[in-house]
Amino acid sequence: MDVFTKAAEYMEIPVRRTDDEPLQKLFMLVRSELNLDLKNIKQEQAKFWKQHPALVKTELLVQAQLTREFGALSPSLAGDFRRILETAPRLLEELMKVTH
Repeated sequence: MDVFTKAAEYMEIPVRRTDDEPLQKLFMLVRSELNLDLKNIKQEQAKFWKQHPALVKTELLVQAQLTREFGALSPSLAGDFRRILETAPRLLEELMKVTH
């Protein structure tokens, strides 16, 4: 999953100041899926948020889809998510080529 969500193509996803609160809420909904070490949860959360903002946003939006929480997306996040979905088939195809 990391290879997919950290693709260079997703670095171009816009990150707006107005995204902060909706992304925090989304994080709370999907954090159990992020493979954070529960023994060091505070450090793990801090480490997660220190990543490039576009990559944080991409990972949260993909997890929202996988956990069926996409109904919680604001209109601007939904637009960004559509952009991720449009890019996904090509990226996944390239990932499959690399594995063979």
